[in-house]
Amino acid sequence: MRFRGYHQGVSARGRLRPVPAGVDGVHYTVTGEPGADPPVAVLLHGFADNLTTWRRVVPALATSHRVIAIDLPGFGRSVRPWRAPLLAGYVDVVREVLDAEGVTGPVSLMGNSMGAAVATLFAGRFPSRTDRVVLVDMPGLRGVPRMWGLAMSRPAELGLRTALRMVGDTPARV
Repeated sequence: MRFRGYHQGVSARGRLRPVPAGVDGVHYTVTGEPGADPPVAVLLHGFADNLTTWRRVVPALATSHRVIAIDLPGFGRSVRPWRAPLLAGYVDVVREVLDAEGVTGPVSLMGNSMGAAVATLFAGRFPSRTDRVVLVDMPGLRGVPRMWGLAMSRPAELGLRTALRMVGDTPARV
């Protein structure tokens, strides 16, 4: 069976179940049984990736959550083109998918890389629809900025200790 904006559902027991698509041009999967009203987890992949990045995470989450993994436009099986501004457009896609799936309560969002940025923006725009946010390798949060690294270097530490001694503001053990 072919659906407009095709997606498929997989039950927590691993059975595929057809789910009528509600978002034109956006591919996503739904795992778990929708009738039990479990908490919802939304999985968002990174740039140049697709929803299969979550293939090992979905089965574990599906034991206690309804899991929605989305191929953001321009990636995976989604055929909807990118829209500018890119990240704001992706936030709209997440909202559309949740609306199409009848999800009205707060969700947990898990985003990798670019998906983490989308999850953060979604949480900021729709705080009442957000329960938790998990950020994996989010741009801008990776590593220590270079200036921090320099400030924590041994020469910088020795210079700070010397300066503190000179001004007489020496803690007990500097």
